[in-house]
Amino acid sequence: MHLRLRTGHRTAGALVLAVAATLAPCGANAHGDWPARHGGVMNDGGETSFELVREKRALVAHVSDHGVPLEVTGGTPELQVRSAAGLQRVPGVARKTRIVFPPVRIGPGDALALKLVQADGSVAFGRFAPAAVARLAAGGVAPK
Repeated sequence: MHLRLRTGHRTAGALVLAVAATLAPCGANAHGDWPARHGGVMNDGGETSFELVREKRALVAHVSDHGVPLEVTGGTPELQVRSAAGLQRVPGVARKTRIVFPPVRIGPGDALALKLVQADGSVAFGRFAPAAVARLAAGGVAPK
């Protein structure tokens, strides 16, 4: 059995695309993929990492930049919860390297995003994967 390889622009282009597609997932993990340090769930990628954790009477986001805690005091945070009922915007309070949100009802099918406008005007935005939202939702409703 002989295998005949064709050469030409189409074959070379297909080879380049195949190699690029194989390597693409490696590049996607370059920013923001830091392990959870507080028992919560992490956002998908990005320069700024948000780890959402349920605490006794609040939902808390620990903020870091490339794994280093990031000062957010003076920032304006907002948690956006998109569910079958619509979009709910929940304001938070930025304190040192944490953002504290009031108790939020989250379901496994909801989409979560966190927006932070820093005191200097820069904006950080983090989305949470469906699996992370489901894990957070499995923790129940944060007590009031």
